[in-house]
Parts: sequence; C-alpha cells; structure tokens
Amino acid sequence: IGAANAPSIRELWARWLLAPRRQTTAALRDAAILPPSVRPTTEEAQTADPIDAAPPERSPLPRAIAAHLAFSAGSASETTLAATVRAWDAALSDGATHSWLARRALELDAPLGAVDRALREIAVVVTTELARIADAAQLGSPASHGPIGDALGRRLRHGRLDSLEAGFTRWQQRRHDGEHHSAIDEWREFIALQSAYLAAVAAGGTDLRRLAFPHAYSTGTSMAAWLWNARSEYALSHAISKWLLDEALAVGDTEAIELGHRNCDLYVPTRNDK
Repeated sequence: IGAANAPSIRELWARWLLAPRRQTTAALRDAAILPPSVRPTTEEAQTADPIDAAPPERSPLPRAIAAHLAFSAGSASETTLAATVRAWDAALSDGATHSWLARRALELDAPLGAVDRALREIAVVVTTELARIADAAQLGSPASHGPIGDALGRRLRHGRLDSLEAGFTRWQQRRHDGEHHSAIDEWREFIALQSAYLAAVAAGGTDLRRLAFPHAYSTGTSMAAWLWNARSEYALSHAISKWLLDEALAVGDTEAIELGHRNCDLYVPTRNDK
C-alpha cells in the first residue's frame, strides 16, 4: 500500500477476502497496510480508489475496514469496540457489499461460491481478532446484532465462562484430593478466583453474571462448608459465604439467598475462643 499501482486498502481486503487460506494470510494482509502514522501524498490521495472516499452512508465496507484498523492500532475501549462491531455488522449485511464482492469475484476469476465463503470466513476472522483484543482489555460485548455482534457476544461469553468454571473446578478438586494449603494461601486462592469472577461479570454484564453464578455458588458453598467443618478456617468460610450471598442478591436467586443468610448468621469463632 502506498507504492505505485498498489491496490487501495479496500481492494487489498477484497482480494484477501476472495483468496484461500484467509486465516493464515491475515498477518500478511496487515503487514501490507501502512501504519496510522504514515500519510499518503497529495498525488496518492487523488488517485486513491474513489469508493474509499465515498460518503459514509454509501460505503459500509470501507467504514468497517477503517474502524477495524483504527481499533486494532489504537487504545481499545468500549466505544471503539462498539463502533467497529456496528460497522462490520452493517458492512456484512449490506447488499452493496455483496454485489461489489460478486463483481470482484468475477474479475478475479474466483471459484463458484467464493463470495458466500468469504463472508462466512471474514466473520470468523474478524470475530476472533476483536475477541482477542476485547479479552485482553476486559471489554464487554457491544449491543449490536448481526454476523459480528452476535458471534462476538457468544465468543466472549463462552470463553469467560469456560475460564471461570475451570478455575472453580480446580479449587474444588483440592478438596476431593485432600490437598491442604496454609491459611494465607487459602485466602490468596479465594481472592484470585473472586477477582477473576468480578472482572468477568463486569465485562460480560448481567447475562454473564447469571450464567456464572450457579457454578460459583455450588463450588463456593461446598468449599465454605469444608473450610469451616474440616479446616476450622471460620473467617475465610464466612467471607466466602458473604460473597456468595451478595452475588445471590445480585442475580435474585431466592434459594441461594436463604442459605446465604443462614450461613452468614452463624457465629464466627476467633482464635481467642480456643
């Protein structure tokens, strides 16, 4: 990009979309695009693909590509992620995008069905890239419904749930294995799990919280009982029960709320009681 007779960014993406092995060649596509700090000369700007300079309401694909590049290169935020997802949803659902890709497929002598395959695969590639950045920045899923918005929501929700469930499962497995930690290490493990849970639900919102709570509740209740009855770690057990009660109140689980109140009402022995 930027060299004489080089394709525009939009044309480069179109050729990449219609080529095989898109997930493998995505890095080559990105490497061919000038970094944001590089600006085209006046002559290059005048000879650029006119579709790239089309009014926003008539150019959903260039808008999506520009938003994606800006989001990938800049500081990720809820606002920029939402704008990028909306732009891609609009572009991939737009009839003009489909028609333009079909014309380019004919010009490039692409095989039959290349456009449909390209649209499906670009949704996978874009979703994967956005999910990676969103996960790293602990961003929530934007409220956009379309090929990217819906897929991204599922990807983030399932990925975060799987990670949480794996952590809670490892925690409970120690009880079954009879693996004892020192009191301070027990506290560290609980706080780490609690922090991971709170970070995930903060990013995933109420829906993810409702999905994550049952596993956290069953594991946490079991561990709290074990720490109280078998380990005499009364303060930690009470802290777990109090956290589970707060979460039960947040999601409105009446059975968990009732048990949580009973557990939290128990007298917590101290070292001076011994």
